[in-house]
Amino acid sequence: MELAVIGRRLCEPLTGVGRYLNRLLFHWSRSDTPFDRIVVYAPSEPRLCDDVFRGQVELRVVPSTASPLVWENFSLSRSLESADLMFGAYSVPVGRAADSVVSNLGIYESRPDDFSLAARLRTTPIFWNSALSARLVLANSESTKSDVVRYFGVHPGRVAVVPLGVDEKFRPAVPPIDSLPAALQAKYQLTPEPFFLFVGKLSKRRHIPWLIEAFASVKARTGNPERLVIVGPGETDVRSLAARFGVSENVDHLEHVPIDDLKYFYQAAHGLIHPTLHEGFSLPVVEALACGTAVLTFDHASLEQGLRDDVLIAEPSLAGLAEGIAMLLDPQAHASAKLAAAGVSERFDWAKTAAATMSHLVRSAANRSKGRDV
Repeated sequence: MELAVIGRRLCEPLTGVGRYLNRLLFHWSRSDTPFDRIVVYAPSEPRLCDDVFRGQVELRVVPSTASPLVWENFSLSRSLESADLMFGAYSVPVGRAADSVVSNLGIYESRPDDFSLAARLRTTPIFWNSALSARLVLANSESTKSDVVRYFGVHPGRVAVVPLGVDEKFRPAVPPIDSLPAALQAKYQLTPEPFFLFVGKLSKRRHIPWLIEAFASVKARTGNPERLVIVGPGETDVRSLAARFGVSENVDHLEHVPIDDLKYFYQAAHGLIHPTLHEGFSLPVVEALACGTAVLTFDHASLEQGLRDDVLIAEPSLAGLAEGIAMLLDPQAHASAKLAAAGVSERFDWAKTAAATMSHLVRSAANRSKGRDV
């Protein structure tokens, strides 16, 4: 049997979806699976954190300069004739969706104002068709499953929940560190002061303007030495916001930090601040906790995965966020939050995620060969 993996997300700087695929392939390449071949299709050479093309896992580049969805539905579809089953994150070629398993890492149909109409028209129909037509949808949380069922109309029996993992690299520093190594300070042109950290795409639901304004108000009130380091891509103009709130000299924005460097940011940060109201599964929250870092966030559904007692929860408002940042500055509250972070890495394991995902893929392939649905 051949499993085709849609790997276009591996060709971008590896954020959440790309890292998810990377970790699955890493573990599949180091274990025996019922598939004779696991072929990763990509429009160019992937940007990987680890060596994954070994064992049963191989790469086939189908070159294209077209947009990702055009590549997927036109350039790629002709190369998939030998595949017994396809696996993709969010979408697969429309004409082959019935022969696929689709992983959904969180949809935001409940928050239509977070995305432009053009963005929603460009992606939602493809995501909807892929989820509705696939043999099985893998959701990263009960929250995502609920959204897929409610907004895409997928039968609950065709959605299985497989939580994500946390990379083995994300562990507390030994001995502990409270600043980035000098080499990373130089690489990213950062200063040695303590800092708060945000990691993730600068999506509207994550309230970056509130974050910067709340940070500025606390700094003006307390004179704390902490800086704010924001890591992630997006259209939010961090520099302009920092200037508006008078903290231009105290806020740094990095578009992307690779995983081998990112672990040091988590380990050194005084706290991760993640002011989100909706996530399917929050990798930055889990990764920071696995590094023993205090986390401040708004209450949201992905905390239902046993994380609510591990984080500090702020009232979802500008004033509430400022109060939460002040809590992180309190030594006793900060120490309690760091203590609560212990043990998270044992609960979220990529090896378990990869094994559970493979189990669902094998079952779907077997049921396809029998000509019946999962």
